[in-house]
Amino acid sequence: PVGVVDSGVDAGHPELAGRVRPGRDVVGGGGATADLAGHGTFVAALVSGIDGNGAGGRGVAGATPIIPVRVTVGGSISSADLAAGIVAAVDAGARVVNLSLGGPGFSELERSAIDYALARDVVVVASAGNEGDAGNPLIYPAAYVGGEDGGWGPGLSVAATDPLDRPVAFSTSNRFVTVAAPGAGLECGDGVYSAIPVGAASLWPGQCAPVFAAPAHGPGRYAYGEGTSFSAPLVAGTAALVRQARPSLRAEQVAHIVRRTARQTVGAGWNPRTGA
Repeated sequence: PVGVVDSGVDAGHPELAGRVRPGRDVVGGGGATADLAGHGTFVAALVSGIDGNGAGGRGVAGATPIIPVRVTVGGSISSADLAAGIVAAVDAGARVVNLSLGGPGFSELERSAIDYALARDVVVVASAGNEGDAGNPLIYPAAYVGGEDGGWGPGLSVAATDPLDRPVAFSTSNRFVTVAAPGAGLECGDGVYSAIPVGAASLWPGQCAPVFAAPAHGPGRYAYGEGTSFSAPLVAGTAALVRQARPSLRAEQVAHIVRRTARQTVGAGWNPRTGA
C-alpha cells in the first residue's frame, strides 16, 4: 500500500474504484478523506489509476492500494499536521509514503515523523520542489530523505523532467535529488495527465491547464498538471512495485534499487538536476 499524505482522495472516482482503503483525516479528525482540492486524487491516480476501464489513463503501479491521509483541505499545511499525517499513514499500514509537498523549513516534529516512518521500514518519497527558478532553496522533507550527491539515502527526492526527459526550470535542483520523473509539458495545455474530483476543476484554471470530462475521457474528471508533486508519485509507485517483487528488501534497499536502475538522460552519472 502507498500512503498519500495530501489533500485527501476521491475514493469514488472511476479511475480509483476499489483501490482506496480507509484513511485518516488529520485536519478534522476521523476517517473522512474526501478531496476538496484535487491534488491528492491527481497524485493517487498516478500511482494506482485503473488500466483498461475505458476511462482516463493508468497508474504506474497496477492494483496497488492507496491509503489516503488528509493533511489539508486546500491551503497551507502546518508542521504538526504534516507530522501527524506521516505517522498516521505508517500506522494505517503504508509500506511506501508519498509526500507531494514541502517547504524551506523543517521542524523537529517533521523530522521525528520521517524518522518514525524510516524506523518502521517504510519508503519515503518526496517531491524535490518547484522553486528552481525562484531562488532554488532546499525544500524539505525531500532534502532530508534524498542521499547526498547520488549516494545512499533513507528515501527518495524526486525532481521533474519534460516529455523529452530534460530537466525543467521550475524543478528544484540540489545535491539531495535522487532521481527525476515526468512532471512537465512541452507547451501550453499539456503535462502529466491524471484524475481529479468533480469539484476540483477550479484548481486547473485557464487554457494551459485543461480539464477533461465525460464522455470523451470516460466517466469522472481528468486534467493535465505540472510540478514535482506529480513526479514523486510515479516514483512512489515504482517503489511499491519493487516491494511487491522483493518483499524481503528493507526500505533503504528499495530506494537504492530505484536509484541505481534509473536511466540518466543528462550526461553520465548523477547530477543535481535529474539525480541518477
